[in-house]
Amino acid sequence: MVVVGGGPAGMMAASAAAKAGGRVLLLEKKAVPGRKMAIAGGGRCNFTNVAGPEIMVENVPGNGKFLYSAFRCFTGEDCRGFFKALGINSRVEDEGKVFPAGVAGEDLVAALVDYLHVLGVEIKCSSEVAGLLLGGAGCLGAVTSGGEKYYGRVIVATGGLSYPGTGSTGMGYRLAESAGHKINGFFPSGVALVCADEWIKNKQLQGMALEGVKVELLHEGRRLDNAKGDLLFTHFGVSGPAALRVSRTAAAWFSQRKDGGRNLTLVIDLFPGMDREEITGAMESAARQAAQKTLRNLLRGMVPDRLAPVIINAAGVNDGIRAAQAGKAVRRKLADTMKGLALTVTATRPIREAVVTAGGVDVKGVNPATMESKIVQGLFFAGEVLDVDGYTGGFNMHIAFSTGHLAGISAMRGRK
Repeated sequence: MVVVGGGPAGMMAASAAAKAGGRVLLLEKKAVPGRKMAIAGGGRCNFTNVAGPEIMVENVPGNGKFLYSAFRCFTGEDCRGFFKALGINSRVEDEGKVFPAGVAGEDLVAALVDYLHVLGVEIKCSSEVAGLLLGGAGCLGAVTSGGEKYYGRVIVATGGLSYPGTGSTGMGYRLAESAGHKINGFFPSGVALVCADEWIKNKQLQGMALEGVKVELLHEGRRLDNAKGDLLFTHFGVSGPAALRVSRTAAAWFSQRKDGGRNLTLVIDLFPGMDREEITGAMESAARQAAQKTLRNLLRGMVPDRLAPVIINAAGVNDGIRAAQAGKAVRRKLADTMKGLALTVTATRPIREAVVTAGGVDVKGVNPATMESKIVQGLFFAGEVLDVDGYTGGFNMHIAFSTGHLAGISAMRGRK
């Protein structure tokens, strides 16, 4: 058994195949396996989610239904149990996100690598696979860039195009194409948004975070997507969970439109739990208590200091007036802006910075019950190399683990 790629999908595939009695060789192009996994989430490594299979599928906008079998075969709780058996306890945080308890992502990788050694998996690092060995009987093995040939069924788990420094360079797509598989076009998923507004360009809000806001992604007034969560302003636009959630829709839009009129609008609702009347009422109450405050200082009691002048300017209101002078019309304009602060989105950040790659090996050519190629017998796929991608929250890592597990046990059926 030859596993190509030492990321989460490849290591899980190798462990599943070896546990089923297989003699497994794992080939990793970098000097050490699991580099992307070790740095995921800034090193915290949100490695799964406790959501059930149906909810997981709902959180995979890229061909989620293809993953039903994988998610049922290896659930989020199965994943927690797997790592607990390796000595890694976990904790559940908001929205079902699961993190290692008291350790970092690199410890998760180390535990998995140690387990592979215990199972007898041979790990060859600095070994880049250059091609598949194909014949009348199907996939017979793989050949490295150095000319070494290794025989057996092959599981391709080479990742996507994000974070290429960790080894994800797209080689798996070329392997799949050589076997006759269709590769669907790539675009980033889970990536920051680039905005053209002057107050973004002048870095007025850089580094400022907003908690629990609602965002809507629009094109000429038509809603394309929406999300709730935290938002982070950067020197180029916005990032954070809410932006990442809608970024797949934005990236897909930009990838399909090369002509004019392609800009999108991101509308931020700063107070999703309040309506406009409640916001205007809060301003009126504050104005009565501090009538001589400037409008800017009045707003600073409701929003972060640096955001107040942005709201005033966007509302078209004179920022020099006193709170007592802010009549109903002014308060209404400010409330409208706080419920709908608009940004012009011109692009996403590049795919190399994305959490995950959208696009990849067309799942129509892969058996969802086994992860085996429908075109070439003995060839399997797992993880990000497939055209599947989920939202942030542990779903992408679980895609890797679950498809890797399913590919590993499937490749061993009838091979003991």
